[in-house]
Amino acid sequence: MTPALNRRTVLAGGLLGLTGLAVAPALVGCDRGPTADQLLAQQLTPAATAATNDADSARGLVAANPNYAAALGVVTAERDVHAKALREEITRLDPEAAQSLSETTPPTSGTPDTPPSTLDALRAQLERSARQAADVGVTMDGYRAGLLASVSASTTTLRKVQLA
Repeated sequence: MTPALNRRTVLAGGLLGLTGLAVAPALVGCDRGPTADQLLAQQLTPAATAATNDADSARGLVAANPNYAAALGVVTAERDVHAKALREEITRLDPEAAQSLSETTPPTSGTPDTPPSTLDALRAQLERSARQAADVGVTMDGYRAGLLASVSASTTTLRKVQLA
């Protein structure tokens, strides 16, 4: 036996439905914090920034070190490739973070704010960048771990071989 629908039941049900429609957007609009992909993009951002800064630093040292011009060109090219690969992964994970990254660190923005003045300073900067990529890489898995491991190994090689 089903209860009879009367006017009072229909009005009460309609009122509940309207209340639900009014409250639903407020609940959906609640900020739940960054997503897992946004957090991963945030972790990759310093490595991308370091790659851009390293490339810019090497580019800035070419004129002062003509004997190392070819080696500095290799460092610049490789670190530009690292920055591009990292920015592409950041873009895939969080397009908004990638947009803010590209606004603050364009791929060839000239020299960094405090460029290294010597090859030794650039070597130290590359060593920090390699360590940073390795430290973040061990916290990742899959493609991102491999990407950061590759960036770290390549940066170490640039420091030890190209700038020997």
